[in-house]
Amino acid sequence: MPSGLPPAVARELRAGKTLDHTVVNIGSSEDDDTRLIVVLQGAEDMTEEEIDAAWQKWRRTRRQLQANPGETDNAQDS
Repeated sequence: MPSGLPPAVARELRAGKTLDHTVVNIGSSEDDDTRLIVVLQGAEDMTEEEIDAAWQKWRRTRRQLQANPGETDNAQDS
């Protein structure tokens, strides 16, 4: 387990199983080391159908996270 993580984050990473992750650079051209790290966790006993449903929601969310900043600054109705 990586050191320096808040205890609540470390606990969440130990619970369930990791389904996917993404890393989004949110820094400026002068600061390219600032990143948002998102880990998709699921319950250990998820069914294939539950995993598929979570994956579909995750795909939409991931696209929004990875969009250009100007594209996601305004709230949009789903």
